[in-house]
Amino acid sequence: MLTLDDITTEYFNKRPNIVSILGFINKSRVFGFPVVNALGDKSEEEQLVWARRLLLNAAEVEIDRAYGDDELFALLKDDDTQLYHDAHMLITVATKNT
Repeated sequence: MLTLDDITTEYFNKRPNIVSILGFINKSRVFGFPVVNALGDKSEEEQLVWARRLLLNAAEVEIDRAYGDDELFALLKDDDTQLYHDAHMLITVATKNT
């Protein structure tokens, strides 16, 4: 299984693709096709887990499917990573679009 260092390094190396995606999401509302946060009824922790999963998937970072939500959150709870900041930005923008 990948360690936190492996995941964050691979994510950071593929981050230019994520910057484009986050820009797209930010501008989507202007064109009438907003990307929205459908997880508003979930806790902030759950939203962060799903936002991280989406970003890792978009960056084509393969994480072991054996990680459950709790394990993934524990592994990625470090709020000093680019992945955390990008996930938080994704949630903020998508929530504003809701």
